[in-house]
Amino acid sequence: MDREKLKKTLFVSDLDGTLLNREQALSEYTQKTLNRLIQEGLPFTYATARSLTTAREVTAGLDLKLPVIVYNGAFVKDSASGESVMARQFSPHEKGEILAQHLTHGVYPRVYALHAEEEKFSYAIEHLSEGTKAYLAKRREDRRARPTTEDRLLDGDVFCFSSIDDYDKLLPLYNALKATYHAVLYRDPYTSDYWLEILPRFATKADAVLSLKELYGFESVVVFGDEKNDLSMFAMADECYAVSNANEDVKRAASGVIASNDSDGVAAYLFSRCEQHCDTK
Repeated sequence: MDREKLKKTLFVSDLDGTLLNREQALSEYTQKTLNRLIQEGLPFTYATARSLTTAREVTAGLDLKLPVIVYNGAFVKDSASGESVMARQFSPHEKGEILAQHLTHGVYPRVYALHAEEEKFSYAIEHLSEGTKAYLAKRREDRRARPTTEDRLLDGDVFCFSSIDDYDKLLPLYNALKATYHAVLYRDPYTSDYWLEILPRFATKADAVLSLKELYGFESVVVFGDEKNDLSMFAMADECYAVSNANEDVKRAASGVIASNDSDGVAAYLFSRCEQHCDTK
């Protein structure tokens, strides 16, 4: 693979547990290495469950040229301006059905929506799980927070339902919704809390990566990940690599296993690949 061939390959990495270390940060080596490779023409971006706001906080030193994928694929956004390149939202019927299912199972989600083009997450202040309380405690200054009542949770253009609760409560809800919507149930790598996220049917990392591939005319895709919400893009990629700290299902689905997130696995792999095939100096 020569340098020109490399430029026709889209490289996409998950953030938490993959590109970010256990401190939820980019190491100095990862930041410097990726910026050097991007400057030399490597087409690199990320796909994350995070919002653009929190993703920007942890990747502030990364000089990205391509749009980024946030909310597990619900949005593709310009990394500089924040403008949406692609967006998927629920219909009024869908969001009503999804909330009803949550309440039937005794789960009260944070509901992410656009309010006059401004992103907010709403939550019923009278119904907070312990995990949600901890989540909110860390985000006291988050301007997206919209405490409200149960009857106002669906205000705005809703694109994501996110819950932190007991696994035994989330699993039946996941099973009830997974056939109709894009449902992701996973364990947070930093807190060990269980999260359930419900997004529109075609709001997946895979669909978002394919959109970028087609938009920029890339010939192939290489992806990196660690958790089950990365499996959709693993399935569509030409090559997929799991960091050594990844979920075992992700490792089994991977083309190969690379060094862990704490050992700069993604950046080291990309540098080695460029050095081997492109004579990077």
